[in-house]
Amino acid sequence: MKTTQGLCFLLLSVMIGCNDIDYEHSAMDSFSAYPVIGDQSIRIDLSKTPKFVCGTVDGPPTEYYAPDHCELYVSDNPDGPFDKIYTAGQLSNDGDSYTFKATNGKPYYIYTLSHKKGFPTVQTPTIMVVPNPQPVQHTIISVARQDYTYGQHISYNPVKGKIVYYNSNYEDSSSILLTDLNGSSTEQIVTDGTNPSWDRTGEKIFFKNKEELLHLYDCKTKKIIPFPTDNPLKCSKEALISPNNDRLIYQDASLKNLHIFNLSSKKDTVILNLNKNYGLSSFCWIDENEYLFSGGQQNENIRRASISGKNIISTMTSDWNDYAPSLSPDQQKLAFISDRSGSLQVWIYDYASQSYRQITGYQKKDFTNPVIIQSNIEWIDNSTICFIFDNQIIRVNL
Repeated sequence: MKTTQGLCFLLLSVMIGCNDIDYEHSAMDSFSAYPVIGDQSIRIDLSKTPKFVCGTVDGPPTEYYAPDHCELYVSDNPDGPFDKIYTAGQLSNDGDSYTFKATNGKPYYIYTLSHKKGFPTVQTPTIMVVPNPQPVQHTIISVARQDYTYGQHISYNPVKGKIVYYNSNYEDSSSILLTDLNGSSTEQIVTDGTNPSWDRTGEKIFFKNKEELLHLYDCKTKKIIPFPTDNPLKCSKEALISPNNDRLIYQDASLKNLHIFNLSSKKDTVILNLNKNYGLSSFCWIDENEYLFSGGQQNENIRRASISGKNIISTMTSDWNDYAPSLSPDQQKLAFISDRSGSLQVWIYDYASQSYRQITGYQKKDFTNPVIIQSNIEWIDNSTICFIFDNQIIRVNL
């Protein structure tokens, strides 16, 4: 597994103070700059309401101050040197933006400094931005707003050519639905179910009910049964079928263990023990023995693990948060979610060229919080992915 270049990605909060307040008793607040990627350009939107705050940790802040000015710094190397390319005036009302020319496919590393007399300088975390032309995007179907931590899994089956997905408010219920790649044929199959995933044949769909017990929907009979029927598995997230369609990988409800369940023998085996606070978010099969998953205690990284060895083999090291790995069918590209550009967006890593490409983050509106991905990522073929974004299931041609 190739690794990213490590950069410190801290929370967008720093300890600050003012002349008459002890630094140890200053409130915490944040200042943000959002990139909007483009073709041979990068636009940086500086927050409408950056603020320095004076107050105490024991009560609400007492005074807010806009910065006197902010400086934008950029480098083509994560370790610098960084050059100041723009200075913005006071931003208390309208915000500001700056666009600079950039080379497509080349990563740029950006941070801002904001200054206010009587306060220490505030530096934003360094972000990574890669300009490129916007890929072709098609809307499949609209959905209710998704919560990434709940019911977020969508699943595509190439045999059926259909997507199964969760909609938190379909005809006033939490439902699992089927749709084709054009959104022209939609069918509700389950009410009060989440985290759906296909088996490899396209004949069965696994999902969780509201008690987090695994159930099975049979596409031929349209019957729903607990799985297994005598003692259904209790899962914290989705259960994913193996490439040979004979085993399930899942995380149990204790949030501590990863399991393999053999569909033939009904044997359930713990393959990896994790701390409850590990923050596991998603799985992806590589082959019958190895898989990818994302998790971590301080920040999430993508890790490669072995079933037979019951261990983590390698980690896609990054000091940003990287989530929800998804391998292309030919295993030449890795799609994943990352906050490396300042918010959760879709990225592609190309193993052959060892390059990164940001797929979302082309918002045209000025001074809006960035739209973020709301589901895992599924490959339709080696050059097409789908996911939930901005309350829509979209298909993107890479």
